[in-house]
Amino acid sequence: AAMAEEHRRLCAQLDDLRRLTRNFAPPTQACVAWRLLYVLCGKLDTDLREQMTLEEDVLFAPELRVFPEDSTCANTTLEA
Repeated sequence: AAMAEEHRRLCAQLDDLRRLTRNFAPPTQACVAWRLLYVLCGKLDTDLREQMTLEEDVLFAPELRVFPEDSTCANTTLEA
């Protein structure tokens, strides 16, 4: 239950980051450093969501399947 709550909070933060960066699309006038920041934010989002999915579906699946509502990112679409 603690892991599921942590995942819910993290998903909300990642959703905020995606919204604030307009889906990790840097402004057209952004310099190379800012463009790299946006790319790395997108990678962080993808990597963390993948890790949460692995934790929920593989590593700790027997615990979480008892309470299916604890699966937080199951309906999240990952974008590259």
